[in-house]
Amino acid sequence: MKTHGPTISPLGRSFRLLLLAALLLGANLTSAQELPDSASLDTTLAAADTTPIIVAPPTSVIAEDHDYDDGERLDLQWIPSIDDQPVDGTVLGYTIYRSANGGPFDSIGAVVAQTAAYIDDQLERDSTYQYYVAAVSVNSSAASPRTQPISPEREWINFGRKWLFVLALVIGGAVIYFIQAAKSGRNLFVRRIAGLEAVDEAIGRATEMGRPILYIPGIQDMDDVQTLASITILGRVAQQIATYDTKIRMPVSRSLVMTAGRETIKAAYAAAGRPDAYTDDMVQYVTDEQFGYVAAVDGI
Repeated sequence: MKTHGPTISPLGRSFRLLLLAALLLGANLTSAQELPDSASLDTTLAAADTTPIIVAPPTSVIAEDHDYDDGERLDLQWIPSIDDQPVDGTVLGYTIYRSANGGPFDSIGAVVAQTAAYIDDQLERDSTYQYYVAAVSVNSSAASPRTQPISPEREWINFGRKWLFVLALVIGGAVIYFIQAAKSGRNLFVRRIAGLEAVDEAIGRATEMGRPILYIPGIQDMDDVQTLASITILGRVAQQIATYDTKIRMPVSRSLVMTAGRETIKAAYAAAGRPDAYTDDMVQYVTDEQFGYVAAVDGI
């Protein structure tokens, strides 16, 4: 059995083909209008990039001398352009121009938007300077009026540190007062140092027991601050030892320390009034080797 669908006449078939062709042609025309070619798109973008954006200039530009300097700086301040806004602002930044001694204006620096100050340094005190500031946007700028001529000046006194000056006066006055009081014979209180008192007690106990003093200056050379401090303390210890008529043994690991130690002990014995009791054997050179020096000290 055969099944037949609806019969389409030749006229209807031709009408359908014409309608389909019209729809396809319309779609192509719409696509051509909505999607321009790459050449026209590049031209449009280039035209948009080169279109200048006009902005208002900054106002109230003031040039002032920098406080408490050597006469090498000037401070610039201005009111930003009204187009310099945090949101949707058209100002990209500011360019600073300077003229020296009436000469041409040259660009000396630039700052970003939302900035209203600039410090010009490395100037000459004998020169006169003028400034103006230009607000910069896309392919456009707007300059402010020029400032009055100004020269940097040197300040000899920094009043920003007046409290330091007052403190120096108080300390200096106290030092002078106590010096004069000591010269006049007044009994002044001097705080005792607990460490020095302990050293005096140790020397006294060694004297009572009849044992010598073992003094260790360290293992560093004379260019070390700890060795210098040790030699300074040695002078006081040696003077006490000379006063108590006690012996001292000082093993060292550096030749320069040996020489400095001998001279210090010798001067201390002379100050105590017993130069004849000094001998060079009080200071002995052992070795520069650290572990050898430690072994020798441990043996002593």
